[in-house]
Amino acid sequence: MKSLLRPLAVVTAILCAACSAETGPNISGVPAFDIRRVEVSPMVDTIFIPDTVRATDRLQFTAKAFGLGSEVLPVNRYVWGAEDTTIAVVDSFGVVTPRRVGSTKISASATRIGEATIVILPAANRVVVSPTVDTIFFDDPGVTAADTARLLAQTLDQSNAVVPGVRYAWQSAAPTVVAVDSTGRVRALSAGSATISVRVGALQATSLMHVLPVVKDVRVTSPATSVLDGDTLQLSAAATDYSGSAVNRTFAWTTSNASVATVDANGRAIFVSPGSVTFTATTAFRSAVVSVTALRRDLVAATVGDQFACGIAPLGRGYCWGVDSVGQVGAAADSACIVNAINCVLAPKRLAAPSPALAEVDAGSESACGIDLVGSLYCWGSSRFGQVGNGRIGVLFSSPQLATVRNERFSTVSVGGSHACALNLTGLAFCWGADDFGQLGDNRQETSSTPIPVVGVSGLETDALRYSAISAGSSHTCAIEQGTGRAYCWGNGAAGQLGNGATDTLDTPRAVSSSLAFSRIAAGTDHTCAVTTAGALYCWGNNSAGQLSGSGSQLVPALVGTGYRDVTVGEQFTCALTTSGEIRCFGSNSHGQLGRGEGNPSGTASNVAAIVGGQSWRSVSAGRRSVCAIDTAGDAYCWGSNSYGALGNSLQAAVRSSPQRVARLR
Repeated sequence: MKSLLRPLAVVTAILCAACSAETGPNISGVPAFDIRRVEVSPMVDTIFIPDTVRATDRLQFTAKAFGLGSEVLPVNRYVWGAEDTTIAVVDSFGVVTPRRVGSTKISASATRIGEATIVILPAANRVVVSPTVDTIFFDDPGVTAADTARLLAQTLDQSNAVVPGVRYAWQSAAPTVVAVDSTGRVRALSAGSATISVRVGALQATSLMHVLPVVKDVRVTSPATSVLDGDTLQLSAAATDYSGSAVNRTFAWTTSNASVATVDANGRAIFVSPGSVTFTATTAFRSAVVSVTALRRDLVAATVGDQFACGIAPLGRGYCWGVDSVGQVGAAADSACIVNAINCVLAPKRLAAPSPALAEVDAGSESACGIDLVGSLYCWGSSRFGQVGNGRIGVLFSSPQLATVRNERFSTVSVGGSHACALNLTGLAFCWGADDFGQLGDNRQETSSTPIPVVGVSGLETDALRYSAISAGSSHTCAIEQGTGRAYCWGNGAAGQLGNGATDTLDTPRAVSSSLAFSRIAAGTDHTCAVTTAGALYCWGNNSAGQLSGSGSQLVPALVGTGYRDVTVGEQFTCALTTSGEIRCFGSNSHGQLGRGEGNPSGTASNVAAIVGGQSWRSVSAGRRSVCAIDTAGDAYCWGSNSYGALGNSLQAAVRSSPQRVARLR
């Protein structure tokens, strides 16, 4: 027998149940006519034997008889036989003993004969599996044909010859990562790693399977990290493979907070309320995120001109509203005012392209100017006297125009009747526009369509003062000197608005007749007011409508009161902001601009009184006949003349003597 068997021969029994038409002996005691068929089991099994058959090298077969109705019959004894007894023998109890390598049939008879085939193979020395390490790339949403791999197992004898026909038992150590079937086919279920083992009897081999998504990396980008509520953003996602190449993928988008922003299947995000939100793009089980903060869509600054106003929202977005007869709202008009059928914008509208991100803005008579976040100067509206500052005269500009001014950068700007002034980053003053009263302060009284430096008191540019604040009035200009806080004015002084004790017209700066140190200053039509560093409010110039609050006009600063932190002036009226957040106004009330809540406002009021409403205010700006302010809650309100929509509340052709909430920004 040793010469017939290879070392460690394997005996694999492939037992195929059969219902033979042949008949044979019956020792069961069950009548032959009752037996329809006999089946032998198991159908498949494996046994290992060495060169010499051992007592343990046995294989137990069983048989079962079925009646005419396929019922199991109580047959306990069968006649067992082996077709080739040189290969294997079987005893009367169905126990098979292998003798040599080969194949033979084993039969069980109870009138009807059932058969199985046994194959005796050389015994196994070891089991190998390939590949020993592999990677499956899987995709979503479900498993595809590409998400599987086939492992190959082989049984080798002691001479490393392959043992054929061996049945293998496969198992995954991490069945949630990969599953393996009886053929060695591995299927990916989730990302991770798993050891796959294959067994033949006591022998085992393993393979390490890595499961990775088909995409290595995902990157999400947003055109902005901060927006205003109500904005829409188009988010973008990109995927790369393991070589770093771009992969064309479809992404699933989700939002961390749908009450702040929603996102559709294409990555289009709509911000519905203020707050922070994180967007996630997922493909092939890879994800990336981007965070965006939505800020409140409200004005943080407002300024009023002649029947129009402008403001700044978070992120520097500029908005204007009101009359648009000469392009002063900086955007296309969308209404026609009832009065004179002039173009109007009745609710705040964003400035047209290039839509600079503004840090400062100021509105004048027929134009407005702003300074962007890097200090560049833009203006729009009428350039009848060159007040747009871009080198052109007699042209209307309905969108922001970059001023022509060497390489200067600016920190603050003020627009008056037909001229404007700004301070550069070091405090030097520049003015442009009409100069018929010397309001440009360049010692020449010549209109300029580009910003030009204001000279010093001596009339020389080399002696120019540096200022901390500047205000352009109707035809005069005032500023506060850095360090000392002294006020200087120039231009039309016919009503004493220059505050130097005279009524002269000056084309160079001259100090106001006061040793007071000021922190805020506002130049109007024919009067000027300023707040000292100690919070005292002074005014000078014409007082025909009570705009100085005292009796009679003043050629030098006259005290109005204390406890103030800012002041603004319109046409013959004044409003000031107290340190406690109250707004007090006095002077002309022809259009309810004093904010006292009358049903039919008119006349003048020289007494200083708080506006109605009871809010605590953060800032205030007066124009020709209207006022806008922002309260400490961040809400913008306007009052006064609304004939051309200057109150920004989507209405027109009426006056309002109490604060009106500005409409939502568009």
